[in-house]
Amino acid sequence: MKKIMIFFSGILILSLIGCNSPIVSKTPNTENFITTENIIIEKELNTLISSCLKNDIDLSIDNNSKVFESHELIGTEFKDNTVICYIKAFANPYKIENYKAYEGSGGEFTGIIYVKKINNHFKVTKHNFPIESTEANNLFPKKMLPKLNSIELSNLISKTETNANNYFKEHNIKLINKN
Repeated sequence: MKKIMIFFSGILILSLIGCNSPIVSKTPNTENFITTENIIIEKELNTLISSCLKNDIDLSIDNNSKVFESHELIGTEFKDNTVICYIKAFANPYKIENYKAYEGSGGEFTGIIYVKKINNHFKVTKHNFPIESTEANNLFPKKMLPKLNSIELSNLISKTETNANNYFKEHNIKLINKN
């Protein structure tokens, strides 16, 4: 009887130890094993992308202009301490004068934005938006191309126009349509 009690006690101890041991991932080790979510939250990343599109791609008409944008974050990679953001976007500037807004010429931006942590703050360090869409597609990893190609530019344009119209309504600015 004593041997049976020792046997079952041993099984109980082994099962308790087994339940508390960490689960070992069977995922193969890859170069980019650290995910972007471990580095920066998506909301902050989208804010940086938005700021880059509004301020860094030279769409401003003058000091009285405001740029509106909409983007889709297609995917990210982490290499050399940098978050590489693959995006498709539409951005459009508006000149604002005497409570009237005049639409400028915007466009589609497909490419890469590089984000790095510098002095405990994330910053956009550079971006690459080729003029030709085929060049932009060549920047993307092949695994991201289906998602890139599924994004409708018309949806990005519509979101951008909605953002602009909401801003103008909120600030009592009349949008003067192009003719």
